[in-house]
Amino acid sequence: MLYRGRMAGNQRTHHRVGDGAELGIDGLSAVTVVGSGGSSTVYRARQAVLDRTVAVKVVHAAWSIETRERFEHEREVMGWLSGHAATVPIFETGNTKRGEPYLVMPFYDRGSLFRLMRDRGPLPWPEAVFILEALSQALADSHDEGIVHRDVKPGNVMLTRHLQPRLSDFGIALAAGVSTSGPAIAYTPSYSPPEAFQAGVAAPTIDVYSLGATLWAVLAGRAPFTGVGETVDAAIVMERSLHDDIGAPHPSTPEPIVELLQRAMAKDADRRPADARAFAAELRRAVRLSERRPQAAGAGRSRRDVVISAVLVAMVTAGLLLVTAAAGLLVLS
Repeated sequence: MLYRGRMAGNQRTHHRVGDGAELGIDGLSAVTVVGSGGSSTVYRARQAVLDRTVAVKVVHAAWSIETRERFEHEREVMGWLSGHAATVPIFETGNTKRGEPYLVMPFYDRGSLFRLMRDRGPLPWPEAVFILEALSQALADSHDEGIVHRDVKPGNVMLTRHLQPRLSDFGIALAAGVSTSGPAIAYTPSYSPPEAFQAGVAAPTIDVYSLGATLWAVLAGRAPFTGVGETVDAAIVMERSLHDDIGAPHPSTPEPIVELLQRAMAKDADRRPADARAFAAELRRAVRLSERRPQAAGAGRSRRDVVISAVLVAMVTAGLLLVTAAAGLLVLS
């Protein structure tokens, strides 16, 4: 999960590196390791010339040519899409003095959607669909450009101060229609459709499934096809996702949204909305239908939560996506 530090209880553990010279990138100071995994490390740093805090993702020099090519692909795709307010923009790119490729991006202090799920548990459905409607617009732009992300999940969705989503990590993105020779081991089972684990063709319906799975997870407070408090086991999740139907994520989730989730996560790709734009349209329709049942939507919640939910519903229905992209306000990890 990009930009999220190692956790010690509820506190993030940051490891001090020093300055940009030690990292091999000029112009940076107060460099701190905030996350690592796979083939890269993410640092938080101060970029003095523009007086801002940034995230720097660096690929380890020891990794294979294939890994480095994947990173080059990621920064190329992010460059194409960085004009969209719901996609993580690139500030700078290059190679360190040791020859390691890097990206400089906004630093999101509030972390990822995964972190929000972990800290808060299930979100009220109006808040969840508000985030996902904006996220689906970012995917719609990607699909319009002929790009399939293939790794949409809460850990790859960064959040601004006002819970505006920013899509990141295009490392395994492919052009729509490109054939895949076999299963993509980089997929995350809880958020990937059955066709991801066999040879096939990259299609927007892969991302539609992942959008549905991400919405399900935010509403449930846990990954799809896992039980409450259950440790995620990739083999078990994959088996369940192939054979089990997805149920309602939470008792308070309105039926129109449950029905959309079941279509979006259908095992047959032809039953899903055709792409992210179609998913967004169906989500707005489900919200309108759900507004007619405020009692069910607000059950078990305080008057204040119901009022907040009503405001969020109105904002989603009106299509207010909160796509402010002011670099000085970008906040997650």
